[in-house]
Amino acid sequence: MIKAIWIVIPEGYQRELESIYYNFFLDKLKKYIEKKKYNINVDEILNFSSTISKDFFYEKYRGLASKKIKEKIGEFLERNYLIKDNILVFLVKKIVDYESSFRSGLHA
Repeated sequence: MIKAIWIVIPEGYQRELESIYYNFFLDKLKKYIEKKKYNINVDEILNFSSTISKDFFYEKYRGLASKKIKEKIGEFLERNYLIKDNILVFLVKKIVDYESSFRSGLHA
């Protein structure tokens, strides 16, 4: 009797998926900023997004982690750029998600 099936995904494939995901949302972020004519430094946004630890937010807020991360992103954009934009918050959140998106594998 088979109790479990393990699928091993090669590390190189994982890195390729991560790269595709990151570049897709980075391109969307840059195009959206350009379309809206926001005076935003993308490198500063990327630097900020890299400081957000999803693990910390998950441990502290559990099911509210995504909501709290979006709130922090929104506060950052409002404080530094005087911008309130839910689509921009979503795109920055996707960049944050990249940091841990494929760490635990692919989910069915």
